[in-house]
Amino acid sequence: MEWKTMGGWSALGTAAACLAGALWFLKITADQAAAVRAALDAFEAEERKRFEQRCQEGKEIVAEKVA
Repeated sequence: MEWKTMGGWSALGTAAACLAGALWFLKITADQAAAVRAALDAFEAEERKRFEQRCQEGKEIVAEKVA
């Protein structure tokens, strides 16, 4: 009977290790997703700044040609 108990604890330990591994993977994935999101936000802000600058330059060119 003792081997069944030991086997049960072994299975429980294996399940706990698998759960810990899955949680670790999900944490890494969440950290990576947060890093990617931050990088995309920074890129979007930079592109928006460039776009607004080009719009302003375009408005200035049009104003010069109209004047």
